[in-house]
Amino acid sequence: MRVTLFSLFSVVVLTGCPDPDVARPPPMNEFNSPYGLVHADSPFSDAGVLYVTNANVNKSYDNGAVLALNLDRVALPAFGAPPPDGGLPVQVSAFEVGAASLVAINNYAGELALYTPDAGNPMLFVTTRSERYFVHALNVTPLSQVGGEVGVQCASSADAPQDCLNKGVSMTQFERSADNQPRALAPLGVAVAPSGEVYITHAQAGDTPKGALDNYKSYLVKLSVNDFTLSKESFIELGAGASTAVAVGSQWAFVSGRYVTPQAQLIRLVNRDGKVVNAGIEGAYRVLESRGLALSSDQQRIYLVGRAPDTLLVLSVTGADSAAPSLRVERAVPLPEGADQVRIISRPGRGDLVLVVCAAAKMLVIYDQDVGDLVAQVANIGPNPAQVAVDLRGDGARLYVSLLGDGRVAVIDIPNLVEAQHARLVAHLGRSRLCADGTNSSAPCDGGSP
Repeated sequence: MRVTLFSLFSVVVLTGCPDPDVARPPPMNEFNSPYGLVHADSPFSDAGVLYVTNANVNKSYDNGAVLALNLDRVALPAFGAPPPDGGLPVQVSAFEVGAASLVAINNYAGELALYTPDAGNPMLFVTTRSERYFVHALNVTPLSQVGGEVGVQCASSADAPQDCLNKGVSMTQFERSADNQPRALAPLGVAVAPSGEVYITHAQAGDTPKGALDNYKSYLVKLSVNDFTLSKESFIELGAGASTAVAVGSQWAFVSGRYVTPQAQLIRLVNRDGKVVNAGIEGAYRVLESRGLALSSDQQRIYLVGRAPDTLLVLSVTGADSAAPSLRVERAVPLPEGADQVRIISRPGRGDLVLVVCAAAKMLVIYDQDVGDLVAQVANIGPNPAQVAVDLRGDGARLYVSLLGDGRVAVIDIPNLVEAQHARLVAHLGRSRLCADGTNSSAPCDGGSP
């Protein structure tokens, strides 16, 4: 965490503050503090679409943004191609999205979740951690065969569809109400159940009432894609300690817990009726707090990232469909520094591959459930990696990792999922902000890894 804060602080100090009287809309040809990202297949694009949030953490522009990039229009290396001479990743700086493919959102974007209904067009949901802590809902229009653009529009703004600033749901809209209704500070994680419930975590517990500096509470916020409005009943109280990530099963949502004295509740389970149960994992294995987590497709395992020490906890789940599921620690695997987000690649007939982003180590690591250990460490992918998206390609996968620290997206190929140890960094997408801002004087700006 200390490394991340220093890096972001350095960017702000060295670039200065923009002139408030000059309009600076978010760019259509580069990322700016990319954080959340999701890959989606498309019948009109071989490589699919990459949705990315521009968190705008250094306030270089007027606001953050969500952009939709047709990857067929980006000159990335062919999947599985041998590395170029010298072995360095390819630097792909040039890309641009159309006006209909970019939506303005509030700053400090968090996670991004894609909801694809059985009928109708998909939707995106994105959390933000500034300006009243909005969660935005976006409508997605798929790629057209003619234009090749992905339309992304604010679901709460018919008159200005590309402008979602201060629109959607504010997690603090009740904080000054007379009857002291709840609030959720710094919304971060978001997941959508197939049935259409949107679950939101928040990284900071809030005092109750506001200004009391006491009685701190945290919540799991539950909304609906069909009625995206907030009420007092939307807040499911979790007790002490805020949360990071949420994974949704058939009956229960699994929520990871952030730091609280003396120790976090590492996983809390929440059912559809709002019942909250502490899984008790902190009594079986000692880490200070938990960050990302992911639920296997068969609901038999949870992969949980812990901090202090950085650890991947592999947990077996019994009775995920029952009224009283139980969790047990199967294995604890040490991780590089700054472990945070986790994603699963399911392999039919084999154990899961588990992807873990390690921010301070500038690394993505891969755990193989069949082996019971880490099988790959892709190093030097870039400063402050944040989130990872997966594009399955036949027997392999292409991964996209947002680099919060320098404004690019790292591209990693796993040519064959049975041999994940051959994963390698193949490209960086976007221009490095460290070079553009003049804050990086030692590393190359033409494709090398800063």
